[in-house]
Amino acid sequence: MRATIEYNDYLISHDGKQVFRVLAENNIKIIKTKIGTYCSQIRVIIEVNNYDEVNMLLAELNRHCAGGVKLIKVRGDSIFSRLRRNRNEE
Repeated sequence: MRATIEYNDYLISHDGKQVFRVLAENNIKIIKTKIGTYCSQIRVIIEVNNYDEVNMLLAELNRHCAGGVKLIKVRGDSIFSRLRRNRNEE
């Protein structure tokens, strides 16, 4: 599954460091990072296993970030990406 999260990176709070630290500690694969409509809004597309992992991750991110992290979108895997992942695991 792919999830898109968004946070506001203000110079005072340094939320960007906290977001990537938490993602690294939980071994979350980052697919893409893009800057939103304003320079301080940053969206990160990550790969997660299930909804429980998304909820746990959001709770931990919001605990460590001053500005807060919100979930934008969760997209399930297509059949092709599941087959590719199974092939890579073997």
